[in-house]
Amino acid sequence: ALEGLPVGPEDLHGDIAIGVVDAHLDIPLDDAIGDVDDRRAHRPRAPEGAKNFLDMVFDMSPIAMWISDSNGTIIRTNHTLRQTLNLPDDKIVGIYNILKDKNLENQGLMPMVESVFKDHKSIHFNILWAAADAGDVDFGGVRDLYIDVTMVPILSSTGELTHAVCQWNDITERKIAERDLKD
Repeated sequence: ALEGLPVGPEDLHGDIAIGVVDAHLDIPLDDAIGDVDDRRAHRPRAPEGAKNFLDMVFDMSPIAMWISDSNGTIIRTNHTLRQTLNLPDDKIVGIYNILKDKNLENQGLMPMVESVFKDHKSIHFNILWAAADAGDVDFGGVRDLYIDVTMVPILSSTGELTHAVCQWNDITERKIAERDLKD
């Protein structure tokens, strides 16, 4: 049964929760989510198996994803992102900072990205991302990509930004096909 499992983004680092499942899912979800403030001290931690499962969902997703800290520095990537960029984690994690990416400045998207970190807004945009303009990182050998990007803030129970999650799809082939149809 699902009783006692956390509901929400707690699964990434164990310090954020929206609520806890109180019963089987045969009741309305609103009734199943407990009040976080009253229950935080008494809620059980996610079983290790649940954390491992959620780690696998992130790592094996066919959508490229990364998680940053509250300052924009990547702290985790998934397999699809590393495979698409053809880079290992040690060339990305702790090195790349989205708030220093010149691609976003050059294409006028930095204010939108900053709104994730400052105003806690979710955003969506498309960009031609050039590895050479990624900021203070060496992404030599990474091809330029058209990417469809979604970013969401992750907030603590007190409303403070703790992380940002970025998901993106490589849409380079589609953009090239669209360009070729116009020519």
